[in-house]
Amino acid sequence: MGGIIKLAAFIERLSTLLRATEGSAAMEFGLIAPMLGAILLPVIDIGIGFYQRMQVRDAAQAGAQYAMTHGWNSTAIQNAVRSATTLSISASPAPVINNDTSLTSVPVPVGLQMRTGGRLWLTQ
Repeated sequence: MGGIIKLAAFIERLSTLLRATEGSAAMEFGLIAPMLGAILLPVIDIGIGFYQRMQVRDAAQAGAQYAMTHGWNSTAIQNAVRSATTLSISASPAPVINNDTSLTSVPVPVGLQMRTGGRLWLTQ
């Protein structure tokens, strides 16, 4: 007889627990938050990568514009590239004059030292 009463009390507590809705929003957020973080962090990283790519392109363009307006000075072009952005970049190899008159553009190689130790090279 005592076992039946205990079983009835257990079933009553279990049904009360299953009907409870307090804290369900916190529990749902706790389950979804890691997935949101897993989606958000790569999106932020890709955005930073695109920003750095844009900065490198702008620095290369600044070097090319300097060469067009002030004439050819390899050191000054490198300084123009470095001062065009806040990123830690280097204009290497040094810009050189191409004596091929059929070309209408001047390549300005710019290297960006990435956090991973690799290099991203863009030529404008």
